[in-house]
Amino acid sequence: MVRLEQLCKTVEKNQSRTGTALLPKTETSSQPRSVLLQEIAAVRRRLKCLERSFDFVWEDDLIDACIYQQNALAAQYRHLMAEARKQGVTALACERGG
Repeated sequence: MVRLEQLCKTVEKNQSRTGTALLPKTETSSQPRSVLLQEIAAVRRRLKCLERSFDFVWEDDLIDACIYQQNALAAQYRHLMAEARKQGVTALACERGG
């Protein structure tokens, strides 16, 4: 069985490898386009990783934790996409990362 701590360590390791973190609570419209695209890519990777982790948990508390994390990442992704729309970023730019 995979423990929640191991899942968190995996997410943290992926996060430190990409060099991205959660957005600060400040206005993101001042972020350069490349930083915004990096944040979008990082959140997408973390969502994919979290989706795979659902295959390895079966305890109710761990499932709840995964769902909570997924909802938080989905909210962050929606926010980043709204910012990207404000800045005129296209889907092609998001796919290419720049």
